[in-house]
Amino acid sequence: MPKPKTPAPVKVEPIKLIVPKEIAKERIEAQIAKGLELKDRKIAATSDLDQLTEDEHRWHDFNKELLINSFSSDRIYEDYKRFAGGNVLMYEPSPVQRLENLLTQISTRLNRLRSVIERLDLLDAGISSEKTSANKPNLNSSDVFVVHGHDRAALAEVAQLVRLLGLNPIVLHEKPNEGKTIIEKFEAHSNVDFAVVLLTPDDEGRSRSESGMHLRARQNVIMELGYFMGKLGRSRVCALYKEVELPSDISGVVYIGLDNHDGWKFKFAKELKQAGFPIDLNKL
Repeated sequence: MPKPKTPAPVKVEPIKLIVPKEIAKERIEAQIAKGLELKDRKIAATSDLDQLTEDEHRWHDFNKELLINSFSSDRIYEDYKRFAGGNVLMYEPSPVQRLENLLTQISTRLNRLRSVIERLDLLDAGISSEKTSANKPNLNSSDVFVVHGHDRAALAEVAQLVRLLGLNPIVLHEKPNEGKTIIEKFEAHSNVDFAVVLLTPDDEGRSRSESGMHLRARQNVIMELGYFMGKLGRSRVCALYKEVELPSDISGVVYIGLDNHDGWKFKFAKELKQAGFPIDLNKL
């Protein structure tokens, strides 16, 4: 009887970075900072817990895209997404139990992101910084398109910040029509390298199964958010929101809350800097 053949060992390809190490580290550290903000958030009511849960889901979705698009193998992401702990309950958990499980999950994912950073020096660069730079959109333009609704105060504040950072805000209604339709005018001024979208509570809406109304951004603002996601990629679109129901089907975009303490300004400036603009954060 012939001796069975020993199966050949499976060759595991080494994981490589497909973005420059410095960029990968900066992006992961930014996500760690956002995770720490989630973990330290004060929860005073069930509505706060619901919002924290939604924000954690968006944070996790962004982490997924970041890890998948930074490495040659999904093994880094597969390790990150492994069961993050928390108690498995056979009944509806209380708000306290929900919060405990959520904080455990955030802590575990934070530790895994830190582990990724610690391993970066062990990974080969599968793409050079020069090659990555060549593939980036040309940033000769300093134009930043500002999508907005009816909140002119928020628009003015964001446009002022963009100018303070040395960039040029493109606000469509401030541009001459030149005989163009609104779509033609929009297309003519949308050749930019970054877009910031203001999601402000201008409309109300609900699904047919709900009784209460929700504050929402205007439909044209959501449409333009999707337009720039497709045109520029999610990493070059930032949404600033205030007291609105966020789009449930749009993940991977950075959402920054317009708080009253100007913390959003630093976060927004960091997104511009990460996109490749020569931003001096000391101007803030």
